[in-house]
Amino acid sequence: MNLKFLLVICCFPLKVLADDCLIWFENANISDGNCLIDCSISRTDMRTFHCPEKCDVLCELSIKNKFLFHLSDLYVELNIVERALVAKYPKKMLVAYQLTWSAENLCSTLFAKSGVNDASDACRHFVWSALLYQKFGSKFTQKVLNAHESEPRQPLEEKEMDLENNQLGLMVAKKLSEKNKLNRTTILQSFQQALQEGELNIINKTNKKTRR
Repeated sequence: MNLKFLLVICCFPLKVLADDCLIWFENANISDGNCLIDCSISRTDMRTFHCPEKCDVLCELSIKNKFLFHLSDLYVELNIVERALVAKYPKKMLVAYQLTWSAENLCSTLFAKSGVNDASDACRHFVWSALLYQKFGSKFTQKVLNAHESEPRQPLEEKEMDLENNQLGLMVAKKLSEKNKLNRTTILQSFQQALQEGELNIINKTNKKTRR
């Protein structure tokens, strides 16, 4: 999955609103003018039967989302859990978004082509995770990574690839940090070593050749 990580605004912790309720609310296409009424009578199932109890929070969230960040309409790849993370940490998430560009640029020094489910894709996830750790530490980095991989429509094999490469990048960054050697050069070198030693999860192995 490409790191097209985008910014949207929300204002409540993910623990307050379960992913099921956020997705249920978004799929219900509730109008702003009658949000509370429409939300409270929207159809539910066994996983979302409790969601109408959260309509006051969901409606307020919806209004703030639309008021505070209209640019979200430009970014169709943002998932609902990513949206639920940004407003609580808007400045941090802006930096997290910018670090996706840094990861893309670093990996482009190794790969002529930026592909999907191949070694270049693994590089972007590995490097982005390490850069996030360098900037924010472990706890917030894990929040960002979990949010990014919460797209319910993503094929399981692709999700497993992304998650494993994220965690490997995070683990390597921690080790480098303990040795006071965490920087962009060592991150990229660590990726190359992991690639050579077969430690990365790569679905499409046809693009493993690097420039170096």
